[in-house]
Amino acid sequence: MILRFLLLFIAAHACFAQLTGIVSNNFVAPADWSWWVGNGSLSETVNGLTSASNGSLVYAGSVPSPHYELRAKYRIASSGGSYVTYLRATTNANLHANTGSFYAAELTNLSVIGGNCTGTLKLWRRDAGTFDLIGVLRDGYRVRD
Repeated sequence: MILRFLLLFIAAHACFAQLTGIVSNNFVAPADWSWWVGNGSLSETVNGLTSASNGSLVYAGSVPSPHYELRAKYRIASSGGSYVTYLRATTNANLHANTGSFYAAELTNLSVIGGNCTGTLKLWRRDAGTFDLIGVLRDGYRVRD
């Protein structure tokens, strides 16, 4: 019985041991850019990272597995704009400049009214010059925090 428990504990530990964060950064000035590659127009401010046009920021470190979780938090203060999160991206990935290879989740058509935000979530794939819209979530769907 003790041996079974010990093996179960070791197996459980091996499964959960890989759920550690690789890097975390809120990009508030002065931000630590040592693991990141910036493309296009990017500015860091006391409120976080901004871009007036086609800016993208891609993690340039290695990922220990082809399967991972990414957590991103956006501060959306006004309507408009496009917010893109890149997955499995090359360092030159930029959705709106149509460069690099990536999967991307784009928040667009944003409307901020009374502290509430609505918009459209689009899922994109770009690989070897092929560009595909692979999914769209619109009104009625809720993305949980």
